[in-house]
Order: sequence, then C-alpha cells, then structure tokens
Amino acid sequence: MDGHFSPFEMVNVGIQITSTRDIIRQILRHDLHVQEFSQRYTAVPGIEPIELRKKEKSRQSSFTEFEGLIEGIPAEEYVNNKAADMLETYKSLISIGVARETARGILPGATPSTAIFNGVVRNWLAFLHAR
Repeated sequence: MDGHFSPFEMVNVGIQITSTRDIIRQILRHDLHVQEFSQRYTAVPGIEPIELRKKEKSRQSSFTEFEGLIEGIPAEEYVNNKAADMLETYKSLISIGVARETARGILPGATPSTAIFNGVVRNWLAFLHAR
C-alpha cells in the first residue's frame, strides 16, 4: 500500500435528506448511492414555493432575487401559480384512475421528496467542501 490509503475510504455514512427533487438531483452528481422514496406509492403533499433568482456571472451560484414580469405578473408569482396548476392536474389524474408513476411526470422539480444517501466518508467530505 506504500502508505497511500485513507481511513476515510473505509467508513460509510448514510444520511436522509428531505428537500425538493431539483436539489436532490444536484446531490446525485456526487459519488454517493441513493434511494429516493418513490412518489409512485405515496401521495404528493404539495409543491414547495419556487424562488427565482437573477442569473449571475458564476454559473453555479445566484443570490439576487429576480424581479421580472411575465404577462404583467411578477415572474415568481406566475411560476408558482403554474406549479399549483400542475399539482391540481396531477391530483385530477390520480382521481380518475391514472397510475401515479405516469401522472407524476407533470410534477415540477419543486415537488418535495426524501432520499437516503449512502457513501464513503471521503466522498461526503468532498461533497461538503464543494458547497
């Protein structure tokens, strides 16, 4: 081994994260194993409010609130109204007998989800350092 090993490669950590599907997708890019609770078997309780931010020079961060208009309505309000419409459409599809695994395709990334992540401590440290 020539001393080229890390004790962090020998330890696994599991963590449960409840967030929105779009945030969980960002975490998936790291070398962690995941099991997301399926919305195929559970009802979708709602959709998290979507916060719009202005595009910044750095493609990985944005902090300034976006204040543009769509059809004369503040963009954030417009988007959240559309997301609420999608949730109502999803519920209507379920009520007429459409399978959850196909109806969920119309849900936005702001839909709440829970995932269990498991990975080597070294990968978690790299993930946390990247934040």
